[in-house]
Amino acid sequence: MARQDNLTIERFEIAEPSLDDIFVRVVQEGKEARRRHARNFWLLARHEYRKLVGKRSFLVGTLGSPLILIVVMAAGIIISIRGDQEPAHWLRGRGGHYRPGGSANGERG
Repeated sequence: MARQDNLTIERFEIAEPSLDDIFVRVVQEGKEARRRHARNFWLLARHEYRKLVGKRSFLVGTLGSPLILIVVMAAGIIISIRGDQEPAHWLRGRGGHYRPGGSANGERG
């Protein structure tokens, strides 16, 4: 607005649209506005996805978790394959200890 000497401003008000005004605007804008909003949504989603995937912590977590799981599973398999040929436990028998493959007192025969 150009400066006018005979004009004074007494107060400012924020003109907020009513619900009716908003409804009319949305209905009048129609498909084009919905397309524009959908396009903005997908642009934002793509940006956030690239931002997240580009982080080193995301890559370490995504690739590291399955690797840790594979290492733990492989360790369990190796331990079970290389386990002792004889059971490590002793069973209580008559008058002594019984070890499978041995006598009642634990002697090998």
